[in-house]
Amino acid sequence: MLAAPINPSDINQVEGVYPIKKKPQEYVDADSGEKLMGYIGGNEGVAQVVKIDSAIKDEIKVGDWVAPRYPGSLGTWSEYAYADVEDLVRIRPAETNEIDNKSESSTIASAKTAKMITPEDLSTVKVNGSTAYRMLSDFMQAKKDGKQEDQYVIQNGANGSAGQYVIQIAKELGLKTINVVRDRENFEETKAQLCKLGADIVIKDSELVAGNKSPSDTYLQVLALSKKGLIKLGINCVGGGIKNKTGSIEMAKMLANKSYYVTYGAMSKLPLVIPASFLIFKDIRFVGFWVSQWYVEQPVPKWQEMWQDLGRMIAENKLKPQPMNPIAWPTVSTTANTSSSPQTENTKQSIMGILFPTSVDGTKKTTAKNYFKFY
Repeated sequence: MLAAPINPSDINQVEGVYPIKKKPQEYVDADSGEKLMGYIGGNEGVAQVVKIDSAIKDEIKVGDWVAPRYPGSLGTWSEYAYADVEDLVRIRPAETNEIDNKSESSTIASAKTAKMITPEDLSTVKVNGSTAYRMLSDFMQAKKDGKQEDQYVIQNGANGSAGQYVIQIAKELGLKTINVVRDRENFEETKAQLCKLGADIVIKDSELVAGNKSPSDTYLQVLALSKKGLIKLGINCVGGGIKNKTGSIEMAKMLANKSYYVTYGAMSKLPLVIPASFLIFKDIRFVGFWVSQWYVEQPVPKWQEMWQDLGRMIAENKLKPQPMNPIAWPTVSTTANTSSSPQTENTKQSIMGILFPTSVDGTKKTTAKNYFKFY
């Protein structure tokens, strides 16, 4: 693996509350030799092919950069992994000069942009970047065509990874953004960072909740846009809240009639309570979006068309992934014969990964062995 992020959905999977379940496999403890059932965490990342079975005839070659085809098909929090070729998607060939008109459509990078993109750039594109891209592309009522007034997207969780992608992709599409963030001591610093990415308006959650009772200048600015019917899309990663005191429903109040309100997360873990008037009188379409399901339903060429566009934006410096705090794998001296280790004819290498033990039937264990450990 070249790079693999830690996504909130990965943590949900470890907790046993995520819809996608990994299939447990047998592993061997590198220290004790004890056999354990478990799975390697992580669903997203970029890997480089180091060996291919000689019997496999496929466009994927040694040295290519690849990504898991489907969430759950490969544990990315590991140093090495075995994978069926059907579970991988090539995102960049080993030699970028191999990209031609025939093969370019099967990669995330074109011949012009491939050398400008790093594994870190690509490691979050398949989930957060693609989530932002699809919500803006699939649910925006109408796009700016130069003849209309500016059109706005309003979103919460704007300082998160997906939120930052929304800001930048919206700008590329000619849309403006209203960005809601939770109250914090460093609000002005956060606001400046988001504006640097292209945010047009940044407002505190508390300002949106207070509304006309104690209107701030920023709230009045948003309200004026709402009255003109210019806010065409709502994007919600927070979910709901106690008495809706999270600004989630206040965002919906700002939407123009017949707009979409898309929920793709529920960080508050509280239900979203929707007033009937929004459905009856404003005809706001409340929908959910889960990019994992989108990948299942859409053909691979459509994925790659989207990835090509995201790759172009990254290469043109129009799309900057969220700053990362890289964590290197620790060095281990133990050589273990594990069932998942890459093997050559004469040697067996140790493999490092974060293993989450399970019972034989795949359910989460609650014993003392439910811990992080490297193998």
